[in-house]
Amino acid sequence: MFSIPKALIFDAFLFWAVAGSAQAWNSNRDASGPNQMVRPSVQRYGVKCDSNGTPGNGTDDSAAFLTAAAATANREGFAVLATCRIAQTLTINVPITFGSTGALVVDTDKTVTINGVITASNTQQVFRGGGTIVAATAPFVSVGWWGALTAADPAVAFRAAAGSNRTYFIPPGSYTFQTVQARAIGGGTIITSNLLTDPSCAENSCTSVPYSYLDAPG
Repeated sequence: MFSIPKALIFDAFLFWAVAGSAQAWNSNRDASGPNQMVRPSVQRYGVKCDSNGTPGNGTDDSAAFLTAAAATANREGFAVLATCRIAQTLTINVPITFGSTGALVVDTDKTVTINGVITASNTQQVFRGGGTIVAATAPFVSVGWWGALTAADPAVAFRAAAGSNRTYFIPPGSYTFQTVQARAIGGGTIITSNLLTDPSCAENSCTSVPYSYLDAPG
């Protein structure tokens, strides 16, 4: 088992963790984002959000999400206040605000790309299911959004949060990585089950090499 204490995560992976306050929205109709603009609930646009959080459960809200994104393009996006199933690959080009019970459950082999700011509690898992959520342009993300605090292998959440030109928030805690994908200093992408090893080890015995940060899945 590959156990990484919190301090090592900050130092070894060079994540810039910043303090942030959790926000929750109790309204079942609208929510306010960081700039205090009222963002309409996605359910106003026909989204059912009737999933129980289990992959494959609930109405497929994919088409309705695209309708909501188009309708709120000039209103700084929409709010997700319940658990919504996405069963199709799609791209959302507006900001999304998640309420205290809001979440997206993406079907296996499907990808949801979000081009916009994402607002949610730093410790709340808002991305679930067997599919992929890509926060393509978010300037701030929390690994908690992908379930790092409760996952059997939090390394998956760390990889999902990876991206350029962004700040990462790592909620206080101890994270035990069962799998690791990292980039060795001066080397290429290396994937192992427990250890980070030099690619040349396949031919020559050697020890683990130093690494600097988690890399996006290759």
